[in-house]
Amino acid sequence: MPKSITVDIFNIPAKLSHRILGSASDYIITAQCLRTLVRMGKSGQIEGDLAEAWTISKDQRTYTFSIKKGLKFSNGDEIRPRDVSESLDHPEFKKTAIHFDFSNIESIESQNNLVVIRLKRPDPHFISHLTQPEFGTFHVSDRGAEPAKLKVTSGPFYIEKSSHNEVILKENPYRYEEGPKEVRFVALKQSKFQAIKNGKVDMALLWEDPSKELYDSFVKSGHFDILKPHIGFTFWITLNPNSGAMKDFLFRRKFQTVLKSYFVKSFSPTASWEVANQLFLPGGPGRISDDWLNKFWLNEPKFKGKKEKIVVKGLLSKGFQFSSQLKKAIEVACDEMGLDLKITTYENQTEFMNKLKDDSWDFYAINNDFSSYELVKNLIVTFNKEKPLIQFPKNERKIQELWDDVRSSILVEQRYANTEKLAKMLLSEALIVPLVYKNIPILKRKEIDLSAWSHLFPEFSFWKVRFKK
Repeated sequence: MPKSITVDIFNIPAKLSHRILGSASDYIITAQCLRTLVRMGKSGQIEGDLAEAWTISKDQRTYTFSIKKGLKFSNGDEIRPRDVSESLDHPEFKKTAIHFDFSNIESIESQNNLVVIRLKRPDPHFISHLTQPEFGTFHVSDRGAEPAKLKVTSGPFYIEKSSHNEVILKENPYRYEEGPKEVRFVALKQSKFQAIKNGKVDMALLWEDPSKELYDSFVKSGHFDILKPHIGFTFWITLNPNSGAMKDFLFRRKFQTVLKSYFVKSFSPTASWEVANQLFLPGGPGRISDDWLNKFWLNEPKFKGKKEKIVVKGLLSKGFQFSSQLKKAIEVACDEMGLDLKITTYENQTEFMNKLKDDSWDFYAINNDFSSYELVKNLIVTFNKEKPLIQFPKNERKIQELWDDVRSSILVEQRYANTEKLAKMLLSEALIVPLVYKNIPILKRKEIDLSAWSHLFPEFSFWKVRFKK
């Protein structure tokens, strides 16, 4: 088996944060280095990872995990129940974690060979949340550190080198599965395609679209595969119902419709970009039907305009591929509605989070992964209290209550129905303007075998990579 694999990802984080996991690259890299109590199997089933067995109390508030014996960190230290509990019971998580609300955890403790987690409120999705890297087990040398060095890890790999242009992972000599001895992450942007042709990159997550000629050349060569897993992002505009003119529902609804219309007229779909008409990627339960969406977007709102001159403040991403088309569409929409416009831009998620603390933005552009099958994990990130990607109207409980219903629904059919209702409400209350979907194909050399990865949810488990002869 080849000793190394080089993977081109979206970007190399300037500061790898294992607490916040604010970008897909943070998530992918960290997930290679940390083991969790449980993990997701290929078919979406929950399997033991550090835990060999677990029980859940009748009130669904107490989770007791029996930890496997003989597990080791990459330096040979034994992984003990205390390592698991101390990794999770960290006060910073209550402030920064994105994929789970840690404030719902009442206590975490280790007893002999057990780890016991008690929740304040029942959460039917909690066992699934535990598969996230934020629930990973850290070596004592990294506990409390931000960022963690991850030089000694519980997972399949540890970080040997991290710089502005690459992250190199080496195998944990005590890991439990075979795979590459080394994984090298790079972010070459458009030059990735030449690097793949030259054999310097083995596989790439295609954020940038190749030209049609280049795409065809890869397909016709017989040396490469282009996979289309269920991985993708939605880009949208959030309309803030708590600021300025956006407090007026009819004003918000008019702005939503006009902006959407002008953006669609200026947008040209590509191999991986397409127009978005709802928040969630199509395909899967909990999505809105095309019939409902067509009727919604054709329904012209009744707004007579305002006599006074209104200034709207917007926050846009510099990195959005269609930022010029979006900015132009916003300008045209504002001209039609007689609005003055003030635009501010941000470069990355950290800058966005800092600017978002100012609650005076009338709208802002943002994106999130919406490709998980059941969507709850994606929505937890979207409605995270520390970094809300969508704003709920203050003193208005119906949307919050519906989101609470989605999270607490034990019956699958009820959860899907509530998720669809939530998606419709975000549109009908004019809280979002869906813009585009970005699908993420994987370009790889034919000898790389990813058959162990799931196609039901996004998976990037590089320790499962195998090589065909």
